[in-house]
Amino acid sequence: MRRILGVLALALAAAGAPAPARADAETDGLLQKSRDYLQQGDIMQALAAVNAAIAHEPDYAPAYLRRGELWWTGNNFAKARDDYSQAMALGLDRSPYVLTQRGDANAAAGDYPQAIADYEQALALNADFWPALAGRGGAFVESGETARGLADIERALAQDPGTVSEVLPIGKGASQAGGAGRGSAIWAGSAKPVPVR
Repeated sequence: MRRILGVLALALAAAGAPAPARADAETDGLLQKSRDYLQQGDIMQALAAVNAAIAHEPDYAPAYLRRGELWWTGNNFAKARDDYSQAMALGLDRSPYVLTQRGDANAAAGDYPQAIADYEQALALNADFWPALAGRGGAFVESGETARGLADIERALAQDPGTVSEVLPIGKGASQAGGAGRGSAIWAGSAKPVPVR
């Protein structure tokens, strides 16, 4: 688990955020249990373990990131957004990664204006951060600003074409229609088709 958190710290630092403080052994063990439970498909136990880690060490920002991911997995986008915001309040507010995660949660919840604001904050920190470009593009498309959205998506695809097409968030319109929302129709007619997640 220390290796995973170490990699997270390096990724956050490389993306412009300060490295989080190190967790103590108990917090580290609880976060490892959370990961193990998630691999077994037990989200409730994974949440219980990460909640215990947060209760033990409430100022440890990566624990909130972890819980945000769990909320995301359970389609509770409002709680995911809140945990990403808490991680930012604990020092990860200059991380394009965390801002993009919060933008993704907002987009998935259908709050496209706030999602776009989060993506724009991420892009102000790193103008070439393709996950924020792809996310903002998807949010623009879902908001009806197709030309702006496709321009962002093209920029993101130019940076990392394989990965962008796998992770592009389309949000509420696509999920409500079983993947055939407004965004899906746009992707079907675009020059570079992008699968909807």
